[in-house]
Amino acid sequence: MTIPHLPQWNTPTSDRGAFVYADLGLMIPRSGGDYTYLSRATGNFTAFMYIWVQILVIYPMANVILSMTVGEYLTALFIDDDCGPREIIKRLIAAAVISMFIYTS
Repeated sequence: MTIPHLPQWNTPTSDRGAFVYADLGLMIPRSGGDYTYLSRATGNFTAFMYIWVQILVIYPMANVILSMTVGEYLTALFIDDDCGPREIIKRLIAAAVISMFIYTS
């Protein structure tokens, strides 16, 4: 008995995003990515604020969520519940992952 593959909903969503960026890149053939597209559509101030929010909020929070998830999974994998304070170990692993991000970039 074979199990049919589950539909992958992420693929059509990411394809749509790729098509939108491809279309924008053909319509506005300048470097700059999101900043260029937003400044052309809404003005320089909106594009500037978007980039600042990306730099100060979105990218750091994504790194924190990723590193805390790595810490959660590694402590669940290697450390028993009876071993003591797991929260401190999770945070130390997360700090090590963030340090590794900083070192490699």
